[in-house]
Amino acid sequence: MKTHSIAKRGLELLGMMMIGEGLIGLLFPTRYSLFCKIGPGWHRKIASAFAENPNATRLACAGEVIAGIWLAARELEE
Repeated sequence: MKTHSIAKRGLELLGMMMIGEGLIGLLFPTRYSLFCKIGPGWHRKIASAFAENPNATRLACAGEVIAGIWLAARELEE
């Protein structure tokens, strides 16, 4: 039972982190995309594409905020 409680808290925390990260991306899309420009070549290429298109970054980040709210709220209700 204790493991279940820890897992619920972990998912709730993940949801809160998704909300925060998504909000930063909504407010500062180009800077956020360039910050994520690390790792393998394919990841840097995707980050560059998002940096060149701030509206796509905002759309993706809005989806992340919605998913984070859903995840955090789901864990609070149970």
